[in-house]
Amino acid sequence: MKKIFRNKFLLAALVLGTMASCSEDDDVTETTRAVKPVITVDATSFTLTEGESFTLNFTADKAISTAADFKLELVGGEGSFRDYTVTGATETTIDEGAGIIGHTFSIPAYATTYSITVTVDQDLDVEGTETFVFALTSAVNARGLVAEGSGTITATVADYVSNDVGVSLT
Repeated sequence: MKKIFRNKFLLAALVLGTMASCSEDDDVTETTRAVKPVITVDATSFTLTEGESFTLNFTADKAISTAADFKLELVGGEGSFRDYTVTGATETTIDEGAGIIGHTFSIPAYATTYSITVTVDQDLDVEGTETFVFALTSAVNARGLVAEGSGTITATVADYVSNDVGVSLT
């Protein structure tokens, strides 16, 4: 008899405990998502000559309490990754989790603006006009979003023309 009473008591406690834990408002934080800042770039098209640079000025629509990581990646055009350098960003490596080669940068915590400068290398090769098509994406910690229309940046680069004589020794 004692065993039956104990089992009924445990069953009643289990049923009451289950009903009490199923209230609707105890999991409110699971449905609340943080609103990510959206960044825009001031210009998405540039025309320049080898040896010149252009600056990308990013603006976030709101500041957040932690840094937000982004990536600038060469995705098209005739230019190659080693034909330019980026100041204000770090070249990615395979082991850091940012995908294929590119440059990552972080908009610091509580900041709403950030700038990087892309300098196209000056060479003596006559190769005609080259284009560089870059993709701007959220990267690594994914704490920010890229605004529509700011995700693709194009640079059209003309050959450097000089009256100097150039010699290349190999």
